[in-house]
Amino acid sequence: MLVKCKDCKGKRHIEVKQLGGLMVSCATCGGKGGFDVPENKELCPECNGRKKVNVPTGLGIDMAVNCERCFGTGFIDKE
Repeated sequence: MLVKCKDCKGKRHIEVKQLGGLMVSCATCGGKGGFDVPENKELCPECNGRKKVNVPTGLGIDMAVNCERCFGTGFIDKE
């Protein structure tokens, strides 16, 4: 089942205001507009299907690590 990407709202691209409104491919869904979710699964609410979450390092930058809720799959079992 295809689930629409929450970041680009299924449009496959997002506007980057810092770059003068330039439209770029959505990094969350990889420009697909959504996610092909397996049966009996749903998008992970922690990472929104991205498979990774940003963790502060304390050095002023974040580090992307595998999501602990979905174990880096992007999906969790339906409840």
